[in-house]
Parts: sequence; C-alpha cells; structure tokens
Amino acid sequence: MKKNEDYFWVQLKGKNQKAFSSFFDKYYSRLFSIAFKSISDREECAAILQETFSKFWSKLDDIKPEKKYMESYIVRILKNKIIDYYRKKKNKFIYLDELSFEIEDIHEEHSNDLNEEIYQKIQIIIENLPPKVRDVFCLSRMNGYTYPEIAKEKNISIKTVEAHITKALKILRQDLKKYIN
Repeated sequence: MKKNEDYFWVQLKGKNQKAFSSFFDKYYSRLFSIAFKSISDREECAAILQETFSKFWSKLDDIKPEKKYMESYIVRILKNKIIDYYRKKKNKFIYLDELSFEIEDIHEEHSNDLNEEIYQKIQIIIENLPPKVRDVFCLSRMNGYTYPEIAKEKNISIKTVEAHITKALKILRQDLKKYIN
C-alpha cells in the first residue's frame, strides 16, 4: 500500500493529470467545507477552490512529493485565497464608499450653483438606469436603506445589491463628468 501511495504522490508532482484528477476528487469536499465555514457563499467558495487548485497545479514543482506536504500545501493555499478574498471585499467596500462620497461631494459643491440643466441631467441619468439598478440605487441613496435592508426588501443577495450600486455609480460618474468639469 505504501509503494502505491508513494507512486501516486510522485505522479501528482510530475503533473500527471489523472493523478491530479484523483487528488481533486479526494480533497475538493474537505477544502470546500473549510472555505464554506469562512465565506458561506457557495459560488464564491467554488471560485476560490478553482483558484486554489490552479495555483496548486502551477506550484507542484516546489512541493515535496509526499502526502503530508501536498495536503498542508493546498490547505495553506486555500487559506491564503480566503484571506485575499476578504482583502478584496474590504477594498471594494472602501472604493464604493469613496465613490459614493465623491458623488455626494460633487452634489454638495454644486448644489447652490447647479443650473437646472445639470439637475435635470442627473434626474434623467437616474431615470434611465436599468430598472433594478435604479430601484436599488434609489433605496440606498434617496431612502437611506443599508445594503442588508435592500437585500431583504428586494429578496436579493447583498452581492447583487453591491453590483447594482456599483453599476449605478459608474454610470452616474461617467455621465456627470461631462457636465460638471
């Protein structure tokens, strides 16, 4: 049994696709449960596992061909991918908040001297947003709802709320630059 196991790990290190497929099948569920405990989003977990296995494959040359090293190495890659996920998520929230403040600042700076044409343009931009994006944007910016409140109200995920707000702010920013500068 030991020789077969050693042979398997040598084959895996040698980037044998059949050995890698067996490795993937053997460890996917375990790694998924580790990721799901941290993230609780099946799609995100699947994406992170895809990145994890991809990185593992690309780094096989650097790993000792023994079970204990390969297992600990892929778990470490997964944990680093989870940390990266939260860093990106944190940076995305910071970016969205900064962008939101920029638009609010632009509105405040020009509120006294905004001519009717620009005000109407803002209204037209908002009215021409895709319906779902417009609804979510208005709940957030005009009614003061939080992302979780909007998600609950619209029966959508917080990620979908984030995507709609991001899209609305991007459109507003692009269109307003023409008129404010």
